[in-house]
Amino acid sequence: MASTLSTDGTRIHYDRGGRAGSGKNIILLHGAGSNSSTWKNTAKGLRCRWAAPDMRGHGRTQTIPNTHKSVQDILAVADAEGMTKFSVAGICAGGTIALAVARHAPRRVEHVIIVSPFDWSLVRGASLLYAICQCTRALCTLLPWRKNLRRVDYSNGKRLPFFLTPLNDLRGVHARYYGHGTVLALRTPSTFEDIKAPIIIVSGKHDVFLRTDVLRRRISAVRNARHIELDANHHLLCWRAQTISSIINGALGTK
Repeated sequence: MASTLSTDGTRIHYDRGGRAGSGKNIILLHGAGSNSSTWKNTAKGLRCRWAAPDMRGHGRTQTIPNTHKSVQDILAVADAEGMTKFSVAGICAGGTIALAVARHAPRRVEHVIIVSPFDWSLVRGASLLYAICQCTRALCTLLPWRKNLRRVDYSNGKRLPFFLTPLNDLRGVHARYYGHGTVLALRTPSTFEDIKAPIIIVSGKHDVFLRTDVLRRRISAVRNARHIELDANHHLLCWRAQTISSIINGALGTK
C-alpha cells in the first residue's frame, strides 16, 4: 500500500505491485461502489508494473467523488511511481475516467483498456437508473461517514449474479457516495473518437446493462478501437479475471 498527494492536497491511497523491470506500466481504475481490491485477481496475472488507486469517496481515499479531480489524482499516482508513460484500464465508471486521463495526457498514455463500458448512451434504462441513483444519493447523505471499509475481495472465486454485485460492492464505498459515483459515471460520456492511444473495449455477452448494438456502432467508427466480448455478465473482473489479465498483457506486449 502507498499514498500520494493530489494537486488539491487530497491524499490518494493506492495498491501497487507487478514487475518493475518489464518496462511497462499500467494504472487500474475500479468502478463506482468498489475500491482498488476489485482488481486483485486480475493484477496477479499482469506481467508489468501496476498501481490501483482508491478513487475519491472509495476505500481509503476520503473525499467527494469528482471526475475532473480524479484525472489529476491518477497523474499524481503515476508521478509518485515514476511512470513517465503508462497505460490505463478501467471497469464500469472507471472506464470513463480512464478515457478522460488519455484525453488529458495523450503523450503519456500508451493504451486504454475499457472493461464493461458504462455511460448514458450505453446503459439500458439509463433514465430510470439515474432517477434511482439520485434518490439513493439524497438518502445516503444522512448516513455517517464509514471507517475501515472492507475490501472487495473475489479471491475465493465466488461469482455473484449481476443483481447482487452492488450489495457486495457497498462494502468498499462510503455509502453516501455510492449514488453520487454512479450518477457521475452516467453523466460522463465515454467518447472514443478523440483518443490517440489504441483502445480495447471488453464487454460481457450477458451484460444486462449494456446496449451492445450502440457500442458496436460507436466502435466501428473509430480506427484505433477493438472490441472483445466474453461469456460473462457486467462484472468481468469477478467472472473472467485471468482472461482480462491476458488481454492487458497482450495489449502491452508483455506476454
